[in-house]
Amino acid sequence: MRVTENAPGIWVKIQEISAKSMNRYKNIGMKITPYSPIGETAFKRRKTLDYLFFYPRFSIDLSHLIQRFLYIIIAFCSILLAKEQTWTTTTFDYYWNILLRRNIYREPISFTPFDIRVGQLTYGGSDYWDSSLFETRLGTTLPVVLDSTTTTFDIINSEGNRKALFLEVDFLRINVTNYLYYQNLVDLQFGLGYSRMSASSNPSLPVGWNTQLPTESHIGKFRFRPIINTFNFNTSLTFQATNFLMGYAYHALGYSAGTLYETTGGDYYLEGKGVSEAFALGLRAVYHPKNRPFSFVYGIEGRWHHTKFLTVDDFSHISHITGLDLHAKGLFITFGTIFGGKRTSGDHGFAHLVNQRYEEASSGFEKFIGDYPNHSRKSKAEEMLAFSYAQIPFQQFRQGLESLKDKDLDTAAGWLSKASGTADEDLLFEINSRKKDLAMVLIDSVALHKSEMTFRQAEDIIQKARRIAPEYPLGDDALAELYLEKGDVLFQRKSFNTAYTYYKKALQVSIESKTAVKKKYNDLIVGLMDEANLFTEQEEYILAIQSLETIIEIHPKRQDDLGPVIEELSLKLAEIEADETRKTMKEMMQVKQREIDDKSRHLLLLGMTLHQAMEITGEPTFTDKIDRGGRLYEMWSFDDNPKAKRLYFEDNLLVKIEK
Repeated sequence: MRVTENAPGIWVKIQEISAKSMNRYKNIGMKITPYSPIGETAFKRRKTLDYLFFYPRFSIDLSHLIQRFLYIIIAFCSILLAKEQTWTTTTFDYYWNILLRRNIYREPISFTPFDIRVGQLTYGGSDYWDSSLFETRLGTTLPVVLDSTTTTFDIINSEGNRKALFLEVDFLRINVTNYLYYQNLVDLQFGLGYSRMSASSNPSLPVGWNTQLPTESHIGKFRFRPIINTFNFNTSLTFQATNFLMGYAYHALGYSAGTLYETTGGDYYLEGKGVSEAFALGLRAVYHPKNRPFSFVYGIEGRWHHTKFLTVDDFSHISHITGLDLHAKGLFITFGTIFGGKRTSGDHGFAHLVNQRYEEASSGFEKFIGDYPNHSRKSKAEEMLAFSYAQIPFQQFRQGLESLKDKDLDTAAGWLSKASGTADEDLLFEINSRKKDLAMVLIDSVALHKSEMTFRQAEDIIQKARRIAPEYPLGDDALAELYLEKGDVLFQRKSFNTAYTYYKKALQVSIESKTAVKKKYNDLIVGLMDEANLFTEQEEYILAIQSLETIIEIHPKRQDDLGPVIEELSLKLAEIEADETRKTMKEMMQVKQREIDDKSRHLLLLGMTLHQAMEITGEPTFTDKIDRGGRLYEMWSFDDNPKAKRLYFEDNLLVKIEK
């Protein structure tokens, strides 16, 4: 219920309020004014259920009451909530957690089915890596090894002649560390890969170099165009800062084979074999499809690639190139799929923890511990879960205070009840105190506004107060008083049995009402006895028996004198019921006989006359008549009649029916 401000004053008899109650009301800000004769007249004149209430006149400012109530609470809050803690203690700590620790409970990346890279490289000699990734000038060393007769290879001085397209596919990359130690700080994966590097241009060989084979014919002249294929074993180390962004380092080592010469007609020459090694740094975005076990990753990668041919097969001895020592670098686009790398319920719980939503945080940690019993951060989750449990009552208490500030007593009561379940001793004491104060406000609101409520509304409010503070005795007393008042109204209306029900309720609720209930029972017995006598005179024996049985229930010792009376009334009732039964049976038999007579009118019966049969069947389709020996025989035939197919008459009487 929401308590409204500036509620109207209510008339009550001041003398019905105990001195203790008056002092209690005054202490919480209520102003009591003397009894008004106008109010008494109105009280006596009322005949509806509303008038079951007693009423001194109160002029109350509920706003002032609630304010005083809140002042008391706020006075304790600084002390009690000082024990409340937060996981983040500084502003920097808060933003560090919310921005950079969002994935501390993430699933590790367990498997990468495939990973594709595509881009363009530029290459040079052994000093080509000394410059930045985007610096493309050729250094002092060459990417090819020349024989002793040659010192220059100026055809690749231009950047355009040192470009190559690069494609790499990694597959079956597995996080082996998961099988050794289940952790999610970084993902160390091992896999296999294949790459192909193909030069974008094919510059002519230097002047004076042989461009044709001496013994074989081929289309076109040889040009310089390295094409290198590599099979590698690769390793990646991934750090996932957020759910949608990850960085990684990459290394690959493999076996390479390829050619350095190509003709315009597609003939290849100068085969080489060797090893390759690659290093890369990359940044990727992650896309998590709904209801899918895998995720997509895409991004960019800076790569440094080294290929060295240990042997070059120049069987025709036409080339001055004896080896290859190629250092390349470039920027690639990457795309692939992964299993894992998703935020878990633990991450959601941590986000709630940082934002002081401890109930939600505890739910997240509970689910995480259940779903990932072997996770390396399980102990950390258990620590955060315990912290959340400890802070939940403070959060609930704080929400209850917010509801009280809004004067939403229903919601406030709910939060306080929740907080009391897990609160420590100090907080529990304060919560119980606030619950008692809130229960008192609810009980007093009923006392002040009964004339504006139905009985059911008043009962609901008092019951709510009892649920809020079950150990608070005034709630029981107020409810018992309400039941007594309701019983009194019913007694005045001579509804004695129903009045007894409410008197019993009052006694069940509060033992303190025993004396008052005992007196009312005495008055009730007198009323019930008068009622029984009246019902007996009116031959309403069932009602009379009910009244007498209620008297015995109230006063069991009356069984000896009232039992025979009930027995006598029961015999009279049985006689009446027997007479009524016989009368009912006779009426039923008469009705049944009428039904039989009515039904027989529609049946063909042997012995009927022609006229009676025709009333039932109607005109026959055709008839046959025979006069034999002075007796007249007649047959009726019907084409479609449910009553009969043929009827046979002798001297105008029906003697046979053929269905």
